[in-house]
Amino acid sequence: MARQEPLYELLYTSSLAPTASAGDIAGIARVSRAHNADCGITGALIFDGQRFCQYLEGPGIAVLDLVRRIASDPRHVDFVIRHQGPLSGPRRFPAWHLGYALAHEGHDLDALADAQGDEAVARLLQLVPQCELDP
Repeated sequence: MARQEPLYELLYTSSLAPTASAGDIAGIARVSRAHNADCGITGALIFDGQRFCQYLEGPGIAVLDLVRRIASDPRHVDFVIRHQGPLSGPRRFPAWHLGYALAHEGHDLDALADAQGDEAVARLLQLVPQCELDP
């Protein structure tokens, strides 16, 4: 029997680059869902019209490869990893290859502006029920 790679989690925040369009985000989410499904990645993306917060979970190599691509995407600026490491429990978003939501209030993502580590994940999990995530 093949050994399964341990799960890894990563949370980042970033901002939409001045040259990018907020209208592109739904298309990015659609393409990302297919890619994430192929790679065994699940998670959630919250966008407030200017800022992103994304939580990813899955095989470590796949998550880190994806994050390298996201960090180098010119549509993002101010990319900051808020938390990363082995996932110590079950997946938080097992059915969502990319849950996507627009934040209702522009200030919703303010709670993550200075959070790091487990605190950043806790703040995201408090925010998720307030969002209408589209799995």
